[in-house]
Amino acid sequence: MLAAILMATAGVAAAAAVIDSINDEDDASVTPDEPELLPEPEPEPEPEFEETVRGTAGDDVLEIFSGQTGFGLDGNDTLGQRFEDNLTLHGGDGDDYLYFGNNGIATGGDGNDTIDAGSFIEVSGGQGDDEISAGREAEVDGGSGNDTISAGLQGTVTGGAGNDLIDSGRESAVSGGTGDDTLSGSSGSTLEGGAGNDEIHLRPWSGERAYGSGGDGADNLTGNGHVDLHGGEGNDTLTYTHAFDRSEAPGILTGGAGADVFNVGTTHTGATITDAEKTTAIIRDFDPEEDVLALYTGEFEGQDFGSIVEFETRPDGDSTEVVVRFTGSHAASDAYVKTAVIRVEGVSDLSADQILLIDSGGPELDPVFGDGTGETYAGGSSSYYSTFGGDDTVEAGGIHDVARLGDGNDVLTATSHSLSVNAGNGDDAIVWTPAGSSDSGSIIDLGAGDDTLTASGDNLEVRTGLGTDVVDISRDAGADIEVQSQGGNQLSVGMGHDVHMAGDGDRMTVNIYPEHLDRDSGLLTLASSSVTDFTVTLNLPSEIEGPLEITREFDGRYEQQEVYRYTFAAEDGTELLVMDIPEGNAFSADDVIVNRDVVFT
Repeated sequence: MLAAILMATAGVAAAAAVIDSINDEDDASVTPDEPELLPEPEPEPEPEFEETVRGTAGDDVLEIFSGQTGFGLDGNDTLGQRFEDNLTLHGGDGDDYLYFGNNGIATGGDGNDTIDAGSFIEVSGGQGDDEISAGREAEVDGGSGNDTISAGLQGTVTGGAGNDLIDSGRESAVSGGTGDDTLSGSSGSTLEGGAGNDEIHLRPWSGERAYGSGGDGADNLTGNGHVDLHGGEGNDTLTYTHAFDRSEAPGILTGGAGADVFNVGTTHTGATITDAEKTTAIIRDFDPEEDVLALYTGEFEGQDFGSIVEFETRPDGDSTEVVVRFTGSHAASDAYVKTAVIRVEGVSDLSADQILLIDSGGPELDPVFGDGTGETYAGGSSSYYSTFGGDDTVEAGGIHDVARLGDGNDVLTATSHSLSVNAGNGDDAIVWTPAGSSDSGSIIDLGAGDDTLTASGDNLEVRTGLGTDVVDISRDAGADIEVQSQGGNQLSVGMGHDVHMAGDGDRMTVNIYPEHLDRDSGLLTLASSSVTDFTVTLNLPSEIEGPLEITREFDGRYEQQEVYRYTFAAEDGTELLVMDIPEGNAFSADDVIVNRDVVFT
C-alpha cells in the first residue's frame, strides 16, 4: 500500500517537472511588451456649404463666395468678394456696398448704395442716390434717385426716375428716364434722354453711327463725327463738330418741336486734307422763324487755319446749302481753300443774314431776333438775343440768357444767372445785377468800342476788347470774379477778384471792403515784362491797422520770363492782394498806391 502511494507521488512530481520545463521554454520565446499605438483621429467633417448668407439688422460685413446668395437686410452692409464670380447680392435697407467679379446679380434696395462689379451682370440700384460701376454687357437699372452709373461696351442702362449721370461704352443702349439726366456714349450707341432737361454727349470714333435723342424737355445734345442728334419736343440745343480730314459721313441734326438752336462747327485734326469741298452736317426740321443756326470756327485755333474768305447760301432744290470757305496754311500745303457745306433740308430760301457766325456754341435758348432798327427787346427765361445793327435796348431777365448785341451803341440790363454776352461793335452799356448767388458761370465779352460794365453777382468772367472799357465790380458782388484785360481800361474790383493779362494803360483799383476780409485775396497778373504805363490803387478800411508786409518769391516762368509773386498782407497775416509780375517789368510792388481809412459808400 505504501509502495503504491510512493509511486503515485513520484509520477505527479515527474509530471510537474515536465510542465515546468515546457513553461520555461515558452517564457524564453516571448519578447518584452511593446507600447500600444493610438488610432489616428478621424478627420473633422467639412462645414456644409451655405447657399444663402444673411446679415442682421445692424451694419454687417459678409464674405460671399461663388454660387452663394447674400442678404444684407437692414443697416449699412458690405457684401461680396472682389474676385468671386456668380454671386447674388441683395443689400436691403441702408447705404450698402456690394462688390464682386463677373456673372452675377446685385440689388441695392433702399438707400444710397455703391455697387462695383465686372461684366455680364444684372444690377438694380433701387431707391436712393446710387453709384454703380459695371463692365461690358451689363444690364443696369438705377431705379429712383439721382444715380451715377458707369458701364462698359454693349450694355443696357436705364437711369429711372431722378437726375442721373450715365457714362456708357460702345454699342450700348441707354435710357435716362424721367429727370434732368446727363448721358454719355460712343460709337454704335443709342442714348435717349426721356422726360426732363437732359444733357446728351456722343463721342464716337470710327465705327457705327451713334444716336442721341433728347425726348421731352429743353435738352442739350452734343456730338462729333458719325452721329445722329434729335432734340425731340422742347427748346433744344444741338451742338455738332465735324473734322475736315476725317472720313465719317456727315452728322444729322433734327430739332423736333420747339424753338431750337443748332451750333455747327468744323475742325481740323492735323492730317492731310484731301477733299476740296465736304458736307459736314445735315440739318432737318429747321424753321427760320423760331430756330437759330450758328456756325462757329473756334476749333481751328492752333492749326494756322480758319480765316473765312467766303460765307454764302445757295439753293439746292427744296433745301439750302450753307457754304463756309476757309483759308490757311498747313504742312501738307502752303496755301489752300477748303469748303465746309452744311445742308439745311426743307428750307429753300435761307439767307446768310439768318445765320449767326460766332466763335462758340450756346446753351438751351429761345431766339429773340432784332431787325437792326434800334428797338427794345425782352424775353423770358433762356433767351437768345441777336440784335444785329441799331442802337438797341435788351432787357434780359431770365436764366441762361445769351445776347449778341452786334453793331450800334446798345444798352443791356440783365438779371440773368448763367449769362453770356458778346457786346460786338459800338459803345455799349451793360448792367448785370443778378439776384442771389448761383453756381452757374457767366461770361461778358465787351467786344470792340468804348464799353461800360457795372456788375454784381458771382461766377463771372469779363473779357475786355478793343477800346477803352470801364469795368466796375460792385461791393455786393461775390468773390468768384475774373477780368481778362487787354490794356487801356479802367478796372475797379474787390477783394478776391482776379485780373489777368493786365497791360499798358490799365488803371486798376482794388477795394478791400471790411465785410470781405474773410475772403481769399485776389490775383493780379501782368501781361509781360514790357508794361510801363500801369497803376494799382489799394483802398483799405480802418480795420486794417499797422504796416503792410510785402513778400516776394519766385513763381515760375511764363513765355520764357521769370515771374515773381508779390503778396500784400496785413499785420495779422490777412492777405489783401497777390500780384504776379514778370521780371524786368517797369512796374513793381513799390508802385502800388495804398489809401488807408477809406470810407466806402
